[in-house]
Amino acid sequence: MKSKKSQETNFDIKKWAFFIVFLVVLVLGLYFVLKPQGEEEASQAIAQVERLIRQAREITQRTNQAQDLANYDLARDSLERANKYNIESEFTLAIEEADKARGYALKVIQSNTGGTLRSGNRFEEIHGQILVRPKGSGTFKSGDKDTVLGVGDLIKTSPGSGCKVAFDNGLEVVVREDTSVTLQENLGGEENVYRLQLNLESGRLEVKTPEAGRARLIISTTPARVIFFRNSSGAISLSGSRNPTLEARVRRGRADVRSGPQTLNLNAGEMETFTADLFKNTALQLPEVPNMINPKPFSKYQVNQNGFASVELSWERVLGATAYHLQVSNDPLFIKMFDERTNVSGLSREMPSLISGTYFWRVAAIGNNLTGFFSEPRQFEILNKSGGGAGTADSNPPVLIIDDIPVQGTVAIVKGRTDRDATVKVNDELAVVDKEDGTFNHVLNLPGQGVHKVMVVAKSSTGSLAFKEFSISIKD
Repeated sequence: MKSKKSQETNFDIKKWAFFIVFLVVLVLGLYFVLKPQGEEEASQAIAQVERLIRQAREITQRTNQAQDLANYDLARDSLERANKYNIESEFTLAIEEADKARGYALKVIQSNTGGTLRSGNRFEEIHGQILVRPKGSGTFKSGDKDTVLGVGDLIKTSPGSGCKVAFDNGLEVVVREDTSVTLQENLGGEENVYRLQLNLESGRLEVKTPEAGRARLIISTTPARVIFFRNSSGAISLSGSRNPTLEARVRRGRADVRSGPQTLNLNAGEMETFTADLFKNTALQLPEVPNMINPKPFSKYQVNQNGFASVELSWERVLGATAYHLQVSNDPLFIKMFDERTNVSGLSREMPSLISGTYFWRVAAIGNNLTGFFSEPRQFEILNKSGGGAGTADSNPPVLIIDDIPVQGTVAIVKGRTDRDATVKVNDELAVVDKEDGTFNHVLNLPGQGVHKVMVVAKSSTGSLAFKEFSISIKD
């Protein structure tokens, strides 16, 4: 009798245990299904529109037109509501308000730039002679930082020259030497998305798409088209004349390579080559990017009594790497090399007999007959004994204060203050600085779990620099 009752008790316990587990699973399932979606998209939409509003504010300060001021105020009001909804986890409403703010800001910008954003497509960096052939023209002219680039313009670089083109929506394109590329941009559609297509005839491009928005960068070549999605970066090269070879690499994010009905998805750290006759369906894995050790960013060294300085460059080992590719240059685009070593076997190299000046260096790992992406460039300076020369610009660096870095999932918001006329970059991404009080709030998307280094650099109007480096840990 007792045994039967005991069995019934055990059965009841199992039944209730199963019921409780079922309820927990049901609640968790409902949570993930019903929880608000779009947190990342809302934060990125807000970050993008902040840049447009800053540009609209600069225009209104210059024109002082009543309609511009009205649209600017409407844009600011919508942005405030977007931030409010984002804090309250009403992400759909936040995105809607951010879209409204973008529309009002674009009205200000377009009314003062002939209806398009073309006035913002300019050379950010130029090294050597850059030639530009405007659409409809049969002749080239020299390009400079005042050149306005428009639809159909052809950019041509020669040996020893290169440039960086920045677009209003945050797209960045580095045009390497011996490259010919045509701009085919388009602003339109219901979303007012700024689209960019580049027709690459020959050479190499390094590209970076913005974190926010839905714009895509399309690069058309003879063998295939390469489409870089939001918050992605990589490199495209086209070589050969009779049967050109396309090489596509993705550093961050993802890209599609398309030829007719065929598509290959490339993720971060992958690459592949293609020709018109051969489309590959598998990607190769590139070696990881080395972590740099010394010199620390913006380090300064004094020359000795003979007018020279010696600096040791060092980096961490990359698993599977058999050698390293080291580059040192006097320009941040590495157009002209001061020193280049393509097969360094160790983890450091001594640079003797350096004269006063500014230097940039980077390193890539080599493994399985593939060279990976270079590390982000680091800068150091060699100063004269008197303290003059290249180092004088930093004698009065801009203010740089980091107030807070809240982290939500894999998104970090870097909040800080600097001089009102300074520019700020967070991991080489341009942050929006409020010209009234110098504050900035930059949304930084991190790759995922792990410890990530973040570098914030402020640059004053005179060129002096201040920086802060810190780490952010992302856990499960």
